Amino acid sequence: MAVIGFDSIVLNRPIVEMPTVPEGISPSVFKPTEVGSRGYELVFKAMVGASIRIEDEDKFRFSYEKALSNALTKFRIPQKKVIYKAAHLAKQSLHNVPDVASDILGQLGPTIDRIDIYCAYYNQPYVSVFGEAAGQRLLPIVFIERNQNAFPHVCAWKYLMQYPQDAHPVFQLDHFTSKVTPAWRVLEKSDAKLQVFFSGGECNPLIAASDLVLRLIELFQHGTVDGRSLLSPIEDHVQPLRDKLRFHNLGGRGEDQHHTAPVVNLDVDLTNYVKKPTYYIVWNPRGDRTTLKPAFEWGAFYNAIIAEAARTKGCVKHFDPEVDALRWSPSQDFVSPFSKEDRAYLNQIKNLGHDIPAIFRPRVT
Repeated sequence: MAVIGFDSIVLNRPIVEMPTVPEGISPSVFKPTEVGSRGYELVFKAMVGASIRIEDEDKFRFSYEKALSNALTKFRIPQKKVIYKAAHLAKQSLHNVPDVASDILGQLGPTIDRIDIYCAYYNQPYVSVFGEAAGQRLLPIVFIERNQNAFPHVCAWKYLMQYPQDAHPVFQLDHFTSKVTPAWRVLEKSDAKLQVFFSGGECNPLIAASDLVLRLIELFQHGTVDGRSLLSPIEDHVQPLRDKLRFHNLGGRGEDQHHTAPVVNLDVDLTNYVKKPTYYIVWNPRGDRTTLKPAFEWGAFYNAIIAEAARTKGCVKHFDPEVDALRWSPSQDFVSPFSKEDRAYLNQIKNLGHDIPAIFRPRVT
């Protein structure tokens, strides 16, 4: 059975227009003033997605574990996580991240059937949205900014259209948010099995590998954004994958754009597609949560929960009291309170009449 993992990014490319050096002035001494002759910046944005197709999920997981361990050992980087999203790998490997990512993907080559790259940008005055209600016209860059988090499901729809021979595929998507689109309606009615992962790049190796592909594209793509320039970073840095690459342009005005643009201003409900078990981390520190969160997510407690989610093929989410008590499954999911105070907080929620999932608290030293 085909299993396909999806992830996406926004490719942000500034276009800098430099001021002209006045005639008779040496460029080595010319400095533009703040008014009048300074340079300005235009911004180009495109939604870019990647998917990796495999046949044997367990074999791929084993290969990923081995490839990650080998690459980190080779570059003398201590392994702190069982699965690395690209941002975490960059934090640890710094300037070595292209070589580490390429090494991992190269080792995974024998288990990968195909890598598909998707891109959407809009060379037109506006993009129409909410056509089934009070329609709107958005500037292309505004449309991308508002809908960038939805792109994984659009890529999954495009895959479905391009490869109808894949019967009953399993689509593993990094968590996304979206208004209702024609693409979503097609996916819901299709024979594809949709699995959505909170923190997918940290607990699902297929999504993590797709994230590494996107990081190489983000680092090394240059020139006109098209199929050639988007595939070349992978062709140049991971040669074993050269013959497994495909490109899909979703930026045209036809069916691709029609299926990408939301048709009604209602949020897609992913409740029935979020992968189980989901581990809800309950962590309410006394200090500034925002400044503490990066250190917390490198800590032993958090990494142990991620490891358990990876082992059980689940996913991980920081608990949100506004929505999670309504959507979690007390019989399938787990809650992971960090402290005694966090456990007492859960008891308060229980006393309000909510069923609480079983507690999973890892043993950490």
